[in-house]
Amino acid sequence: MTGKERRERDFAQAILNTLTGLRADLTSLKASLDKHIEAIREQTKPTDRNGQPQPPVAIRTTLELPEEAREYYRSKGRQGAGKKIWRATKKTLQIAAVLVALALAILTYRTLVQVTRQADAAQRQLEATDRPWMKITDAKPLYDLSFSTINKATVAIVIVAKNIGRSVALDVGIHGSMTLTEDERGLYKEQLDTCSRGAFLSPLLTVFPNDDTDNTFFIYGVVDIPAKIDHSFTTGRDAPILAPRNSKLVAPTFVGCITYTYPSTRKTHYSGFRFGLEYKEMLPRDAHLDRFTAQMFNKDHVHIAGYFVVGRDVSKEKLLVERFFSGFYAN
Repeated sequence: MTGKERRERDFAQAILNTLTGLRADLTSLKASLDKHIEAIREQTKPTDRNGQPQPPVAIRTTLELPEEAREYYRSKGRQGAGKKIWRATKKTLQIAAVLVALALAILTYRTLVQVTRQADAAQRQLEATDRPWMKITDAKPLYDLSFSTINKATVAIVIVAKNIGRSVALDVGIHGSMTLTEDERGLYKEQLDTCSRGAFLSPLLTVFPNDDTDNTFFIYGVVDIPAKIDHSFTTGRDAPILAPRNSKLVAPTFVGCITYTYPSTRKTHYSGFRFGLEYKEMLPRDAHLDRFTAQMFNKDHVHIAGYFVVGRDVSKEKLLVERFFSGFYAN
């Protein structure tokens, strides 16, 4: 016999005993009722000799359950009270568990963010330390500045870049173009457009640390001469350039960038540049010129940095390639 069957048998026996006891109590109750009826009859009789009525008879009956039944119901009551306490405690524990889990999640997230930032910073520092860096070290004229072609200016320069980093630079190439203006906004736009076109002017190279590109990279510029050029600065008493009144002045300027990749990340890096052409013998921009000074330098005209008279060819031996104060960047 299993424990469950035994408990059911005991419970049935307790019910049977309860019913048996109830039967005996009912028999006793019937006897008490008979006595009560008899007492009522006695009260309806004439009073005693003193004329006082008889007091009523109080009937009390106690119903006693068997001990097994009483213990069963007492255990049920204890279980019910325990369940109520557990339900209240359970809700409190569940809320506390949710709060603890939320706090742990927030702490874990903050730790993850901090670790990620530290890892990113370490990665960037490692890349900056071990990556290649292409530095533009030199630029020189390759061909003469010529105006022989109608309404065009032609010239070429060579640009040299050196890998000053610790890793090999792959796919090293040059993007460049020539313009005839020194306007800062125009140069900035021209440089962005040139570097974003994606067309290389020379074969791609692999440059090892401490090596340079030698004379591989050159820019050949062919630019249309504008029909109208503002040359008001060439006239007047304080004009920086003395030139024939009807001449046009241009400022050949080269803009562009050198691009390369890093083997570990394959990210494209840029080294931007801006170069301008100048005469080897020239006056500073802010020099006050008069005709006597002009005759000392040149009988016909005097040049300053970056400006050339259209129609007057200049040999490469008389040219300088000078870097601008802006337009150089690296990433």
